[in-house]
Parts: sequence; C-alpha cells; structure tokens
Amino acid sequence: MVPVTLAALVLLLAVLGAGLRGPWTADPPGAGLPEAGTPPPVTVTESETALLPEEVPTPTDPPLAGIPAWASDTVLALAIAALLGLVALGAWWLWRRRRTLRTDALRAEAAGTVSALEAGEDEEVPDLSPALRRAAAALGAGAAPADAIVGAWVALEETAAASGAARSAADTPTEFTTRLLHRTAADPDAVARLRDVYRAARFGSRAPTDDDVAAAAAALERIESTWEGR
Repeated sequence: MVPVTLAALVLLLAVLGAGLRGPWTADPPGAGLPEAGTPPPVTVTESETALLPEEVPTPTDPPLAGIPAWASDTVLALAIAALLGLVALGAWWLWRRRRTLRTDALRAEAAGTVSALEAGEDEEVPDLSPALRRAAAALGAGAAPADAIVGAWVALEETAAASGAARSAADTPTEFTTRLLHRTAADPDAVARLRDVYRAARFGSRAPTDDDVAAAAAALERIESTWEGR
C-alpha cells in the first residue's frame, strides 16, 4: 500500500505545481536567438582598401580562329576546276575510243576490199557474150531512149551479179559491173562511155534522145569486139 500511496502523493504534487506555474509552453529550437536578416554594411576606409588584394580577372578561353572567306572560296574553285577537268578527260577518252574503233573498222573494210580484189584477179572472167547480145537487143527494140539505155546496162549488171566473182561490200551494182568489165580486154573508154550514158539516162535531169541511144550502141559494139582480146 505504501508504494501506491507515494505514487498518488507525487502525482498530486505534480498537478498542484502545474496549476501554480500556468499553462505549459514549449520553446522551439533556436528560441532566444536573434532573428536572421541582412547583415549591416561593412564600412571600409581608404587605407583598408589599399590593403585589400586587387581583383583578378576571370580567365576566358581564347576565341577559336575561323577559316578565312578567301580560303573557302579557293577550295570551292579548285573543286569545280577538278570536276571540269574530269569531265573533259572523260569526253576526250570517249572521242579517242570512237575514233579508234572507226579507224579499225575502216582498215578492216579496206583490207576486205583489197582481199576481194586480189581474189577477183585470179578468178576466171565470165562469158559476156550472152549479156552483150541482150544489151544490143534492148537498144534495138525500139523502146523509149531511157528504157533502151537502162535495159542495156542492166543486162550487163545481171550477168556480173550471176558470175560469182568476188565483190566488195562497198561496191554498187554499177561499180561492180564496171570493175568486172575492166578485168577483160574490153576497151576501157567504151566501158566508160556506156556507163556514163546509162547514168545520165537513169539519174540525169535531161531526157535521153536517140543520139544517146546511138552513142550507147556504138560503145556496146566496141566492148563486144574487144572484151575477148581480139
């Protein structure tokens, strides 16, 4: 019972003391300290200012050196010049290539022509008698002068084409027939006259006359009398 009584007595004294003291308040941390605020300005005299260290400027990075405008223009001009040079070089190469190919083709064609002519010199000359008779018949058939002259020469061209003689790819029928006649003993002047009358009759602007037919007949007669070497 004694402990309980002592405890009750202590509790009673505490209640009485609290009532005599007044209401209980708790001061927050820092109570009683002066309030924080702007510190008062510090006054520095001239003598004290002289003792202060001089303000050191804050170091800054040096500015980067830029590329001059003239340098960029020069580089651009050189690049354009190099590009134009490459284009010119490519064009020159293509021109040389095409020229070489064309030259090679012409040489091959010329070699083929020479080979054909050399081979033709060794071939047997075809018999021209039937062709000459048909040509003479065409001239004496009474047809129009142009038809008579063209028919006479075409008879010779047909015989030349059927002869199997070597022929260059560049030869026209007229050239081939002329070359075949020159391989015989035919009078070359007569061959040239007959060929010229034929060309004038077929391609000329003037209509042939009976005189042209007579000239063609005379040339044909001369060819017929000389082609075999008589």
